Amino acid sequence: MAQIRPTFNMGNQSQKLNSICADVSLCFPLPLEIPTHSFVPGQSVLIKSLKLMKVGEPKYLGPAIVIAVTRTGVLTDYQPQWIHASRLKHCPTGEAKFYEWMYHRWKALLSVQSQKRWRISVNKLYI
Repeated sequence: MAQIRPTFNMGNQSQKLNSICADVSLCFPLPLEIPTHSFVPGQSVLIKSLKLMKVGEPKYLGPAIVIAVTRTGVLTDYQPQWIHASRLKHCPTGEAKFYEWMYHRWKALLSVQSQKRWRISVNKLYI
């Protein structure tokens, strides 16, 4: 029986493939050098919850401390998963400002009906 010889040269094929890959890679945009968010490790942030919240419940959890950041993700001490930066917002500096923020948040969320149901006067909410 006669031996079948390959009609192509493997060296030429790999060189051609490498040149095509180089041409294609030049068409891709370069990664951005500008960060997409302003979070830095050690900063306090609030995390937006993905669960549906009842009226009167805050939709931001925390405060949490930023441990590490990538271009779009943030790792906090609040949960072990990476969180997309669009779900975070800066926590007001200082504990007093945080509680003041929570007071105004709760005051805005308490509707007139819930105030009547719980017999709460918005003016009597104290921290």
